[in-house]
Amino acid sequence: MENIDPLLGIIIVVFGILNLILFFKMWGMTNDVRAIKNHLIKEEKPTISENVTTDDGWAEDATDQEKREASKLFYRLEVGHVVAKVISKKKMEIWTSKFWEAEKGNPDYKLIFQK
Repeated sequence: MENIDPLLGIIIVVFGILNLILFFKMWGMTNDVRAIKNHLIKEEKPTISENVTTDDGWAEDATDQEKREASKLFYRLEVGHVVAKVISKKKMEIWTSKFWEAEKGNPDYKLIFQK
């Protein structure tokens, strides 16, 4: 092979090192974005429904039977989620608070618990 100009060799080596540094910096930024997202989700205080008035998160009109059924889903609940009853299917589902806000006027659904 022909000899490479020493200045060009130095530039190629520096360019390669800078590319590696940039790669690891961008990799580190993905963790920063995840931390920012988690921080914003924790600060969000959703408004769920008019019929939730108790301090412990239960809907005011939730029956004892509905509370027992909903408590089986608590291990899957996250902050900002609700447990709603789908009346036509007679089962409980976990929804995001934004989805509940869109559907709360629908008489086929009933809010049971908010977290």
